[in-house]
Amino acid sequence: MSLLTDTDIRRLRDSGQLVIKPFQEFRLTPIGYNLSIGDSYVSKRDLRRVDLGPKELFRVGPGDAVAIRTLEYVGLPKDRTLSGLLQSKVKMIKAGFAPIASTVDPEHAGNMIIVVQNISKHEAVLLQGDPICTMVLLKNENPSTDRSNNPYDDQQIVTELLAAWSSYRKSRRPALSNLSKPLVPILFVIIAGAIAHVWLGPTLAFSGAMAGIAAIGILLDRILDKK
Repeated sequence: MSLLTDTDIRRLRDSGQLVIKPFQEFRLTPIGYNLSIGDSYVSKRDLRRVDLGPKELFRVGPGDAVAIRTLEYVGLPKDRTLSGLLQSKVKMIKAGFAPIASTVDPEHAGNMIIVVQNISKHEAVLLQGDPICTMVLLKNENPSTDRSNNPYDDQQIVTELLAAWSSYRKSRRPALSNLSKPLVPILFVIIAGAIAHVWLGPTLAFSGAMAGIAAIGILLDRILDKK
C-alpha cells in the first residue's frame, strides 16, 4: 500500500480513473485533497437539515454535532485499487472540533457526509466552501476482495443518522409522567392543607387533619412509585 501524492492524484484524475467534482487545483495538498463544506448539514441538537448558500456562515453550539455534506463528489476506481483516509484540518481542531478519523472505501462514489462535534465550551463558526478535512488516498497493494457494505447515497446516510440521533435522544429523555410522579403527593398535601386551614383555622382539629393528610400523601407516593 502506498500513499498518493498530488502528482498521482492529477494523473489518475486526468485519466478518468479518479473522479473529484468540482476539482479545484488549489485544494490539492502534497499528499491529498482538501474536501470542503457543501450545500447542507444536519444538527444532532436540532434534528433537521439546513441548506447553505455560497459562503454562508453557520454556528455549531458547544457539545453539538453536525453532519456536513461535502461540496465534492468523489468516485474511486471500480477495480477497488484505491482507498482513502479522512484526516482533520488543524483549523478545525483550533476552532474546537474533535479530530476526524474516517475511511473512504474502495469503489466509493458520491458526496461524503462528514460528522464533526464541537467539544469546546464556546460556539464555533463554519463557512460554506471552507475546507473541512483532507482526503488522503492510498494505492492498495491488492484490490479488496469484498465490496463495502457502507451506503454511498448521502441522503440515506443522513436519514439513518437522524433516526439514530432521534432514538438516542428519546432513550435519554425521562418520561413526563415519571417527572411528575413525585410532585403529586406534595401538591396534594399543600392543597389539602390549605383547604383544611381555611375551614378549621389554627386549632387542634387542624393539626389532626394535617396528620391525616400527610398519611394520605405518603400512601399516595407509595402507590405512584409502584406504577
